[in-house]
Amino acid sequence: MEQWLVAPLTGGCIVAFGLFLLRTHVRSWRQQQADSSLDDHERDFCERRYRRRVQTTAMLIGIGAMVSVGDQLLPLDKSPVWFAVYWTVVLLATLWITFQALGDLAQTKVHSRANLARIRRKQRELQDELTQLREREP
Repeated sequence: MEQWLVAPLTGGCIVAFGLFLLRTHVRSWRQQQADSSLDDHERDFCERRYRRRVQTTAMLIGIGAMVSVGDQLLPLDKSPVWFAVYWTVVLLATLWITFQALGDLAQTKVHSRANLARIRRKQRELQDELTQLREREP
């Protein structure tokens, strides 16, 4: 394979993956908007998660575009300083995406734990109510 073709193909794959993720996020958000069983708190969480994920995905698409044109735009042999600056920006953007993904993971974990605690609390209440009803029966 030609050396000059590696970066555009890699960047193109990253862009394609980002577009796939974006499509998935939009579909998921539309389904959640149409779900009448969600309360306001849950819908608010879903909206914030959707915004976080779309922003992260847009940055991923941007990085894919930067990877595609990086070698052609700033060749190492002609401008090593700008080459280093360019790729440092790409790496920092990648690091930022990683932090955003970890933040999204943490937010989802906290939200899931809170929902699970609420469900368990409701389960205990229903168990107590069932126990009281059984005790009343002759």
